[in-house]
Amino acid sequence: MAMETDRGHVVLRSHADGTTTLLVCAAVEDDAAVDVFARYVRMPSVRVDPRIRWVRAGSYRHTAEMVAVSSGDGTVNVHSLAHTREPLS
Repeated sequence: MAMETDRGHVVLRSHADGTTTLLVCAAVEDDAAVDVFARYVRMPSVRVDPRIRWVRAGSYRHTAEMVAVSSGDGTVNVHSLAHTREPLS
């Protein structure tokens, strides 16, 4: 069962092998992660709430606002803070 673990901004990078790396940080300034406090490296399964707004920044993207990140059963879930109790479809 997935549990909420982190709240912050997410920087997401997709890799050619189909995996995804996520950095959870306090802020994003000048398209750079500031004070990274959690890393999910080369995760095979990431589910993202479609209501989250993303900003493109070169080879990666980051959230426009703070989000909730949870993990469990090999999947990382990125939720809008306004909808953290609703399951991702």
